[in-house]
Amino acid sequence: MKIFKSTKLLLLIALCGLLFLSGAAFAQDTLVVEPGPLGVLNDAINADTLEDGSRKNLNRVYKLRRGARYILNGRIKSGDYHLRIVGEPDDPSNPMAPATLWPAVREDGGFDNIMLDAGADLTIKNVYFLGKVQTGNVVNDGIRLLNEGKRLIVDNCIFELIGTHSIRLMAPGQKAYITNNKFRNLINLTAGIFRGRAINCAHQWQDSLIVVNNTIMNHLAMAFQGRKKPINYFRWEHNTHVNTMKNTFHFEWWLESYIKNNLFINPHVAGEALSERKGQDPDGELMGSIMWIDTLSVDFFPDMEANGFKLKMESEEDRIIHFTHNNWYRDQVFDDYLNTIDSVEVEPLFNDRTIGFFAAYENMKNDNVTNIDPQFVNPPDVADNMLAFLQDFRSGVTPSERTPWDYQPDGDPLTLDWPLPENLSYATTSELYTAGDDGFPLGDLNWFPDKKAEWEEWIATDVVEFESATPVDFQLSQNYPNPFNPTTNIEYALNKKGHIQIAVYNMLGQKVNTLVDLKQSAGRYSVQWDGTDVQGRQMSSGVYYYQLESNGHKVTKKMVLMK
Repeated sequence: MKIFKSTKLLLLIALCGLLFLSGAAFAQDTLVVEPGPLGVLNDAINADTLEDGSRKNLNRVYKLRRGARYILNGRIKSGDYHLRIVGEPDDPSNPMAPATLWPAVREDGGFDNIMLDAGADLTIKNVYFLGKVQTGNVVNDGIRLLNEGKRLIVDNCIFELIGTHSIRLMAPGQKAYITNNKFRNLINLTAGIFRGRAINCAHQWQDSLIVVNNTIMNHLAMAFQGRKKPINYFRWEHNTHVNTMKNTFHFEWWLESYIKNNLFINPHVAGEALSERKGQDPDGELMGSIMWIDTLSVDFFPDMEANGFKLKMESEEDRIIHFTHNNWYRDQVFDDYLNTIDSVEVEPLFNDRTIGFFAAYENMKNDNVTNIDPQFVNPPDVADNMLAFLQDFRSGVTPSERTPWDYQPDGDPLTLDWPLPENLSYATTSELYTAGDDGFPLGDLNWFPDKKAEWEEWIATDVVEFESATPVDFQLSQNYPNPFNPTTNIEYALNKKGHIQIAVYNMLGQKVNTLVDLKQSAGRYSVQWDGTDVQGRQMSSGVYYYQLESNGHKVTKKMVLMK
């Protein structure tokens, strides 16, 4: 089922930020946390929790100063409330690094391996997570979302030198919106090569994961790891990946998934030995690949239903997997080295099984994929060290003795390079500059500020793609009132008898309710929507779509619920 131009679904992300940042209640309860002694941010958050566990004000926003470093005396912990942390925005007239969170070393020489544990919804914006401590060690995790069904919004943040997971979704049914962030130097020389993951789902089923306009640069493995747990809706769009030692995606049970308009540069340069294939094929016979698809187990759908997970599909052929308008490129020096090792194979973009899926199913697409060197304006100059690290790894050098290859031009990872030294834009004359299915440059649009502004305007001004309807069969009127609260009326007319369905969808294209589903004779009808989902739960403010479908024809219109 397709209702909208896929890129334009991203208006949801803009709306999330707008609802959070412009809400009057939030603006009236902003606490500015001034930089100060050890644990000043931890203390400010803890001080707002009363003895019975309730909060002084559920709408509080903790505002952090740009250019300040907040030293954590242990991980930040939030309970059953929406935690909101916002750093001051960029100021071109006063260029300073974002507000930075930095873990402290305890008196015993230890440190907390987690920077932030959120027990409920978490919104965080304009914050720099620096995971390397003064002892030279790095933390395991940056952010963890702990409990089932919670929501995470991370926007315009930087994650640096975090050894295992920058962002980790720890429980089922969560929703995550990861936008405009930079993940840099996710390297831990004391751990195995499968660490250094940007986003991880902790082997849990998830509701939605939307990752748009991010840069993931210099990491050991896994821009995303989910393994054999499904995600109802997955969107990975306009991201720039540069220098990944092992897997880009460690995930195979894609359901409704859109991977598009991305750059994958130097992906999976370490190749794969037979002993490393167990994650993709227990028998070790199937070559790995940068992106791969696996068959869902026969008990997948019954198990999901038995565990209360509501899916939008009922069979293998209902899966929607689009890998389109992407570019991948790997420096030949890495493949040349791997070709000298008999026990290691160079990773292709897709293995044979994945190619078979694309060939067999109409809903699985692999289109407009190119293999071009983007020739970035100022890429991280780490190729020699990266190759030396790979040689160390393949020759059995212990992790702590392998060649470092993080990108620190000043040589001091504890002193922030600001502005960031890399520039991953490329020439406007490049074929990649207009190669997106939306006509915009491939990769993270934040490297092209003017194009990013155009893209945001393009999303905001034209969201709906109407599918063809046959006017002589039926008509769908604009709902009234619109915007509405709490109810709205939808009128439609039928010129002949037929099976009619009217359904309501959210901005992700997920059906939230069915208003009509029956055979009706010719005539004029009206139906009312009270702003609830199929289970009677009240929906939040935002844009929704209602669709009339009959005899294979559809027409869609937009409505706004405003509370």
